[in-house]
Amino acid sequence: MEDNKNDFEEFLNNSSYNEMNYDSESLKPHAEQSSTEAQQSNTETQTNLEQSNDPYANLDYNEALDMVINNFKNSKKSKPQKEEKKKKEKPQEQYYQEERKKSPLKTILVILAVLVVAAAIALCVYFFALKDNGGSQTNEYNIYTNNDALGTASGQLSEDGEELTLTATPNGQSIFIGWAQGSESGNIVSEDAVITVEYSEDTSYYAVFNLTTELHSYRYIEYTIYMEAGYAVVTGTSDEDLTELTLPNVVNYEGTNFKVYKVAANAFSDSNLTRVNISNNLYRIEDHAFYNCSNLAVVSLGDGSNLKVIDDYAFANCTSLERINLPANVTTSNTAFENCPLLTEE
Repeated sequence: MEDNKNDFEEFLNNSSYNEMNYDSESLKPHAEQSSTEAQQSNTETQTNLEQSNDPYANLDYNEALDMVINNFKNSKKSKPQKEEKKKKEKPQEQYYQEERKKSPLKTILVILAVLVVAAAIALCVYFFALKDNGGSQTNEYNIYTNNDALGTASGQLSEDGEELTLTATPNGQSIFIGWAQGSESGNIVSEDAVITVEYSEDTSYYAVFNLTTELHSYRYIEYTIYMEAGYAVVTGTSDEDLTELTLPNVVNYEGTNFKVYKVAANAFSDSNLTRVNISNNLYRIEDHAFYNCSNLAVVSLGDGSNLKVIDDYAFANCTSLERINLPANVTTSNTAFENCPLLTEE
């Protein structure tokens, strides 16, 4: 027992435990008292132990010493942890103050994120609308637009159900190109915004609108490209010595084919052309398009030509023009072939 006391005193004098400022003398009575009580008679000891709340009372000296040492060790471990936890825990008021400082920045970041997402969605919707190639049906009469973002289309059926009046209305800065039959890239049948056609459940009409244009030149022919409409207009030539002109059905621009549907006013007036081959997709030849082409002798159209309109003075003063094969349903101005003395129609 004397050895255990010496061990205990040596343990209490250890520098690592002295740092805890624990009073070693206060622990000795517990150990000595427990040892003394353990040596009393079994009966008295049992009675006293049952009535005692001292955790060391039912232990011999060695057990009591072990318990004290263990409690000491646990106390040493838990105290630094509690102190560290207190250091980490911030006062509630300080926490709220820091959170209030962060709140405006968080709010601004959230607002910016929402704005960015909204802008991205809006751009995607706008881009999809401009690039939409499917059009949309506007009523039960198979009337469509090439792009709902650029305009609207409507129809009114006559009382007898035989005629359908079509009306196209551009939106904002867009322009109306014309009515395409069968599909949005079909042949243009009219450039008038309001037209009346024979009604058929099997026939669809597309109001073709456009917003942006690009200038394009290919094989000496100059074009205006209607980007959203999918059509192109021939505006002239960059070759002053060009003698034979063949208008294509389509012209490729940046990987996309655009249907050539019209020759613009004054496009080839006073040129040196001797022959013109008209593509089947061409719908209209505007006024003065080939005016005063004195060397022009032949204008050729294919059997499936879609040509519908030849405007004023389109071929006037073409004094060498001898032959042109016009479609049966073309509408020709009275002055379209004025002063063409050699002309005979095929």
